[in-house]
Amino acid sequence: MTTGNTMHDLHGFRGNYDSFAANKDDIVIAGAFGDVRGMRSIDARRLSRAELSDLLRYNPDAVSELGLRERVERTFLRPDLIAEVTELYGDDDREPEFYIAVEASYTANEEDLLRATDHAKILRHVTGLDAYAVIASVRLDGAIDGRVFHDVAEFVLADDADAVVWYELATEDMEPLDSC
Repeated sequence: MTTGNTMHDLHGFRGNYDSFAANKDDIVIAGAFGDVRGMRSIDARRLSRAELSDLLRYNPDAVSELGLRERVERTFLRPDLIAEVTELYGDDDREPEFYIAVEASYTANEEDLLRATDHAKILRHVTGLDAYAVIASVRLDGAIDGRVFHDVAEFVLADDADAVVWYELATEDMEPLDSC
């Protein structure tokens, strides 16, 4: 006998697929920003929880100076994706060029937007580098339309810390693989 809420389970299952799809497309998402910045070839490396924790630990005033939501430290340590982007070629000591902060959801909503923008603001503040907020989803909640860019070049040019760019996930990415 199973118990539980089927809709809640389905929502959690979809959420895991959304996050997986965004993570597997990290280089594509980062590459769109690299193209706009005139970078030849890029590499994207996901930051670990320890690295994210260190960013907060060694910059204790960052969150309070920014006036972000009270729980931002917890969400920053559990992002769907935060990656540093570097030039692919060059010496082994490549420094990051910029960061991407991605939140993934089947239908991106206000919470996804706030998490992505909060995380990008922290990254910008503590690293001094550009950090871009991205939501990756199949759909967008209409309530956030005015703060969502559909074009990376326009988003970068706008330099709006309270906006995000949308990376559209394909519905097929949300489907489980067929078993034969």
